[in-house]
Amino acid sequence: VKPQTEHPVDDFSIELTQTFIANYLDKPSFEWLYPSSQYVIPLQRLARLANWSHQSPLGLDISPTYGLWFAHRACFLTNADLEPCVEEARASPCDSCTTKDCMQACPAGAVSKADFSIKSCIGHRVKDNSGCANTCLSRRACPYFSEHQYTEEQMNYHYTAGFENTKAWYKSLKK
Repeated sequence: VKPQTEHPVDDFSIELTQTFIANYLDKPSFEWLYPSSQYVIPLQRLARLANWSHQSPLGLDISPTYGLWFAHRACFLTNADLEPCVEEARASPCDSCTTKDCMQACPAGAVSKADFSIKSCIGHRVKDNSGCANTCLSRRACPYFSEHQYTEEQMNYHYTAGFENTKAWYKSLKK
């Protein structure tokens, strides 16, 4: 199914957030911070401050509830009277992982305890028939909360939506 707009997930997230604001916040003033703004918002860092997630060896955040299968889709600034939404600190699922399946599954060797090598990851993804263009084998290998894994259709959408930009970025590094 071809999306009806250029950014259907962003559009859905904005619509859902606007509905929340209209129905629950009594018409406060607000400013979009993400998506669709000129700001660069460190969503992962904000989520970590709220104890919603932890950094994983994949460079993605991992949630103690959803594993690697979630995303921060909207952020706004408001003068509304909101209760803080900070979770009690919980350990990262990665801390108790003994098998490190994500590291073993990466054909590019981009995933390690020390850091995530975006250059190695993208370098492998852009190769013909790499097996990583439309998915992340390391992400799929993570045993934590795999019941929340995205469907094939979701994976294809998210991994192909910006792939041309990713290839262009990698190509610019080679110059």
